[in-house]
Amino acid sequence: MEEGGKCDAAAVNGGAIRIDDRIPPGALTRHRVAELFLFPNRLSRLRLRGKTLAALLDRAAGQRGRGGFLHLSGVQVAYAPWAAKGRRAREIRVGGARLDPDRDYTFCTLDYLARGGDGYRMLASEGALIEADAGDPQEMLIGLLRRRGRVSPQVEGRIRFLPPPGSGAIAPPPPARPISRGRGPVVK
Repeated sequence: MEEGGKCDAAAVNGGAIRIDDRIPPGALTRHRVAELFLFPNRLSRLRLRGKTLAALLDRAAGQRGRGGFLHLSGVQVAYAPWAAKGRRAREIRVGGARLDPDRDYTFCTLDYLARGGDGYRMLASEGALIEADAGDPQEMLIGLLRRRGRVSPQVEGRIRFLPPPGSGAIAPPPPARPISRGRGPVVK
């Protein structure tokens, strides 16, 4: 969505991704992509202030394990779900740069979320809609996979969870290497 929608950052709620298993290596069919995105969503493009993006991520921190948890692109964040509301999203970076609360960012997401779905009311109330229908997420994914060819998905470290203070646990650092474009699914 980030690439196809020409956005600084993008997010999809976990409830929109309708698959509970891993996609096996090999060809990825249109049918399988349709299973991933079962709902007829469209991509929306908004302009968000950095402080609104921070509030959005703070809400997402409390949604871990639920359909409202956000899967991100163009954003890195460390979540402290044990912290008080308003202090759960930390170390936020957009496009590799530290989040500026007063800057405007272009944000792509599903129309369901843009209308305030899953409790993300700040998108509907504080986001300035640039384009209500910026495309079909299924077709964007298919196009991206075709352009890239074979892919090997890896955990990129966009989302980290911080341990509670005094727990003695050490949060793992984000991975140092970027995603590989080696072997993996290709749409046929």
